[in-house]
Amino acid sequence: MNPDIDHIRRLVSDRLTTEDNGEVGLDLSNLGLAGLPAEFGALPELEPVTFLNLSGNQLRTLPQSLPRMARLRRLWLDGNGAGQVPAEVSRLTGLIELSLTGNGLSTLPEEFGGLERLVSLWLDENAFVTLPEVVGRLDSLVNLYLQKNQLTSLPDSLGSPSLRVLVVDENRLTELPDWIGDTQTLTKLSADDNALTELPPSIGALIRLSELSLIGNRLRKLPTSLGDLASLTKLNLQNNQLQTLPASIGNLTELQTLALNGNHLEELPASVAALSRLTSLDLADNWLTQVPEAIGQLASLDKLSLTYNRLTELPASLGALRVLTSLDVSRNSLRDLPDSFDGLANLDALNLAQNPLTALPASVGALKRLTWLSLAYCDLETLPAGLGGLHRLETLDLVGNNLRELPFQLSGLGSLTELNLASNQLSWVPRTLGMLRNLVTLDLSDNELSSLPRNFGGLESLRRLDVSENQLTWIPRSVCDLPKLETLVLRGNRLADLPTSNWQQLTLKELDLSDNPLLTDVPENWDVGTMALTADKGLFGTLGDRIPADRRDEVAQAGVAEAEQARQAAEDARRQEAQAIAGFVGGAVHAEAALLAQAAEAAEAAVEQAVEEAFAEAAAAAEREAAGEGEADGGEAAAGSGGPEVAAGVEDEADVGEREAAGAEHDADVVEHEVAGAEHGAEAAEHEAAGAEHGAQGTEGE
Repeated sequence: MNPDIDHIRRLVSDRLTTEDNGEVGLDLSNLGLAGLPAEFGALPELEPVTFLNLSGNQLRTLPQSLPRMARLRRLWLDGNGAGQVPAEVSRLTGLIELSLTGNGLSTLPEEFGGLERLVSLWLDENAFVTLPEVVGRLDSLVNLYLQKNQLTSLPDSLGSPSLRVLVVDENRLTELPDWIGDTQTLTKLSADDNALTELPPSIGALIRLSELSLIGNRLRKLPTSLGDLASLTKLNLQNNQLQTLPASIGNLTELQTLALNGNHLEELPASVAALSRLTSLDLADNWLTQVPEAIGQLASLDKLSLTYNRLTELPASLGALRVLTSLDVSRNSLRDLPDSFDGLANLDALNLAQNPLTALPASVGALKRLTWLSLAYCDLETLPAGLGGLHRLETLDLVGNNLRELPFQLSGLGSLTELNLASNQLSWVPRTLGMLRNLVTLDLSDNELSSLPRNFGGLESLRRLDVSENQLTWIPRSVCDLPKLETLVLRGNRLADLPTSNWQQLTLKELDLSDNPLLTDVPENWDVGTMALTADKGLFGTLGDRIPADRRDEVAQAGVAEAEQARQAAEDARRQEAQAIAGFVGGAVHAEAALLAQAAEAAEAAVEQAVEEAFAEAAAAAEREAAGEGEADGGEAAAGSGGPEVAAGVEDEADVGEREAAGAEHDADVVEHEVAGAEHGAEAAEHEAAGAEHGAQGTEGE
């Protein structure tokens, strides 16, 4: 677009801005401009403009009147694809900031050296193989950005006496020149993603350098002179090939951030203990087999990552890191943790995932500020009761362990919003889980659960519940009382029916009922048209008109797996002697029902007795306290070590008894249901066989 002067005036009127600092700017970026009117720079409304953005257009030239913008100090011409710098730019002698990123430049005109007041220059994303000598004549240049070019070397002339920031990331440099040490004004040097194999010893002369980044090179060692960088606060050497560190690294006493992740380090020098101001240390993805005890002397350390190493133990001195808030030791070979963990009083995030831990020390329960804890894919068989004392914990990840039960004390995790217990060996969960009122996501998938607690309705904040790949035959009605539940995953269970009451209260957006072969229908009051429903083909077919027309194509998309299941069901049905099976099941089920009824009565009696004992013990403790038995301190000790433990034990027994009673009661209900169904077993079996065979034939036809 080649706009006329009137169009430009309208654009200026719409896009002229004044910042709080008084700077007047004009943004004409990304307008597809192929040219500007000759009189553009002479427009009186542009006289106060100090910043002009012409990026993202198609400008090959600029109007000769542009230098008449006498107050212009900042000019952006990014992404115009000019291939060369417009001649008019070199006449803007008042510029202090110029950005020419992404223009396909490979040379600069000699006149460019006339920009003697230029402070910041961006030449990123161009095609420079060598840097033009003219850049070295910009004596006022402070910040030079040369990212994403094809530079193989840096010219000697670049050593400007005023240069402070030099960024040459993503080029083809194989070395840094020796003269780099002469630019003693340099405060930041970044040469990420090049092909550097070593650093010149002269780098130690950069006494004002505060930030050095050499990410993604091929460095195998560091010069001893690196320790002379007395002002260095940030050192990033990640993703190189370093095998050792010089002892002189301990001389970097101003260092605050040290990133060494992605190297081949097998050990750390003891001198790291001298880095007293270090707040962040990243040693992830190395070959470390041990951590020196000296690490405990890093008194300012806030973040420590040791993930993906070869550690078999952690030093006891780790507990001395009093201000540490984040610790990642995942993906190692740790079999236990030091008891000194309780010294990490300010720890907020702890990652212990993918270690062969079979148990946790009780000291973990002392990490009272912890909000995030991952124990994923360890070998844990039990959890310490003290875990329930982590009252600030928001995320607990226990996926992929060997847990068979959970401590009742988990109910103390009142701040928990995410709990992942997938892929364990849980056959039951305590009813106290229903007390986690702030829980948003609960994953119990891939366990051995045959039932869920009846008080799940207490999870009033729950939005996602995944109980897939278990052995559930029923869902408690309390699930329908979860007011915020949006996603319910019931895939891969043994469900034969679903609760009918209160279903309309749910606000589900996603429901997965797939791989429940016994489930052939859903209750009439289930509005399946308002959610993303995943189910087997047979269930879709049963729902029929209850599925909106625009979603019925899901029926046709049922997979080959359902067809195979139908064929297998037909074969099984043919082999059954339906009448004999029905008679056998009927008699056996009646007997089992009687036994389970007795068990339920006994369990209920046990619950009542346990509760009575708990109240009696609590009352006795209260009477003793009121009577002032013993000294005050002694009484407090007794209360702390005796009474509550007894009461807690009784409560636990009561909880177990109630769980057994609830399970027995449900089993009795299920048995009664089976008895009623068994009376028509033969007829149902024959019908199922015929239906399955027909379904298989129909599927084959499809």
